[in-house]
Amino acid sequence: MVTHAEEAQPAEPAAPPRAPLQHPGRQNLGELLRLGRIGYVRGIEAKLNQLADDPAHHTLVEELRGHLRAFDLKRYTAVLEAMDADD
Repeated sequence: MVTHAEEAQPAEPAAPPRAPLQHPGRQNLGELLRLGRIGYVRGIEAKLNQLADDPAHHTLVEELRGHLRAFDLKRYTAVLEAMDADD
């Protein structure tokens, strides 16, 4: 049974809108895709560390790192392939 107090609880605040993903450049994109396809996590981490030096790539780097932390290379690769298709 739901009480009146429970009904009055405000909804969770919506997450702030995510900044658009900045294309890392053809060479970087190709290298990230190649590393993801062979599953070379240390190589991906090294490349993302390089890209993290540029604040414009912060959102992309954080998203890709999230997929790595979850061991979701399929989603990692899908994000990059979508960027490649848009190029």
